[in-house]
Amino acid sequence: VEGESDPGARVLVQERHVPVGHDGRYRSEVALKEGGNRIRVQARDVAGRTREAISPSIEVDTRTDFKVVVPRWK
Repeated sequence: VEGESDPGARVLVQERHVPVGHDGRYRSEVALKEGGNRIRVQARDVAGRTREAISPSIEVDTRTDFKVVVPRWK
C-alpha cells in the first residue's frame, strides 16, 4: 500500500503505524489472507483531524485448477 498524506501526519495501515516522509508519502506491505481482504488506512493530521479509507474487497485464491492423481505402483 502506498499513498500520500499531509507531511507530519500519523498514518495507520491495518492498525499498524507507517512512517510518513517529509513529502507526506508513505508505503507499507500488507499480508493478504486467502479469501476476501479489505485494507484500512487511517490518517491524522497535526491538527488532530482524521480521515479513513477502506479498499474494495481484494480476493486471494491460491487454489489450483487441477487435480493431482497419484499413480498406482505395482
